[in-house]
Amino acid sequence: MSAPKPPKSYSTTSGGKKAPPFHPIAIVGVLMVIAGIATLIHPRIEMPAQEREVQINDNKAIISTKRIIAFPTPFSIILIVAGAAQIFLVKRR
Repeated sequence: MSAPKPPKSYSTTSGGKKAPPFHPIAIVGVLMVIAGIATLIHPRIEMPAQEREVQINDNKAIISTKRIIAFPTPFSIILIVAGAAQIFLVKRR
């Protein structure tokens, strides 16, 4: 029978606490990749901007406007590549 392996120890910070196993910059990279994929799937986002009621004689009309944000495809690709690069470079260390 072999002895059980001790758990991996991560470098400690000045307070004696263990550092997280996943680097915060890598987490930002994952979020960038997710945002890039989301903008590829839904390149347009509609947000309500303003809603106004107008009285015309005895009738009421509701005028609503929407703000549309469009993400170009190159922007989505740059987000994905930059996020993947962050993850890869942090894991190489």
